[in-house]
Amino acid sequence: MLTKGTTLTGIGELMAGPDGIRLQPPSNGRPYYLVKESLPSLIRGMESNRSALEIGLKIFIGIGVIISGAALWKLYKKRQTKEDTAEQLDTIRAERASRSAGDDENVPLNVQCVVCLGA
Repeated sequence: MLTKGTTLTGIGELMAGPDGIRLQPPSNGRPYYLVKESLPSLIRGMESNRSALEIGLKIFIGIGVIISGAALWKLYKKRQTKEDTAEQLDTIRAERASRSAGDDENVPLNVQCVVCLGA
């Protein structure tokens, strides 16, 4: 509640009408302020809010970068594992193809299976 003689600071649009001059929100959509504080005090308050928002924004950007980096690293490792697995599979297939060609004489005894030893 305002008492008589209270000083107010208003930022908005002044309109002159039959009732006198009145302060209203700007017609272009800009912010409207009506406070008990002085103008420098209002500006300091707005700047402190701005710096708090900037700090919060930087924190969330940092968290986003870390999460994105972790996701990209996981994707990279998954693709790398898939390529390594495919390469190992190709190597195994090539070994099996060379073994089935009838090269049983060249295979060392410690590698031959029990069935092959009896042959």
